Amino acid sequence: MHTPASFVTIVSGSPRTGTALLMQMLMSGGLEVLVDDVHKAGEPEPYGYYDYEPSLMLDVDEKTTDWVASANGKAVKVMPYQLQYLSPAFEYRVIFVCRVIAEVLDSWAAMGLSGTDPASVGGEAGQAAETDFQSLETRLLRQSRMPTLFVRYKDLTADPAAQAARVVEFLDLPLDIDAMAAAAGKV
Repeated sequence: MHTPASFVTIVSGSPRTGTALLMQMLMSGGLEVLVDDVHKAGEPEPYGYYDYEPSLMLDVDEKTTDWVASANGKAVKVMPYQLQYLSPAFEYRVIFVCRVIAEVLDSWAAMGLSGTDPASVGGEAGQAAETDFQSLETRLLRQSRMPTLFVRYKDLTADPAAQAARVVEFLDLPLDIDAMAAAAGKV
């Protein structure tokens, strides 16, 4: 294990975009991850969701930011809309995982979730989702306290070694790129 970083690594992205995969890669590479047992491994996430309940409650309870102080040098998942509630008292590096909305909906449909027909996403709904993402991307890139690396799910699964190398360079941490790439191959 290496010396902890002086920042919190945030993995963000909408559900079903590959955030759990990236958390798994970071952990395999040697970065400690902040997770709990609230959302257990199983179908459709056989290796787990890598969620941490307090990070899902940032907009509900201001006290949940207390955990951030103990998260330095670790990685934690934070939903995109929750990023705005992170305390400005800490440094962050955000890895934002992106996936085409139709693929996200395919994944949701495979989980048996209703109302996720990819054919229904088009026109105004698809445009709104894309516009929301572009707006979030613009806001993240403007925040100096949250340097952000965008990783596309299709690139992560097509060439995990190259994406692991990008992540390691961005974080500037001595993580094991080969172990990270191998972890991605389990999916």
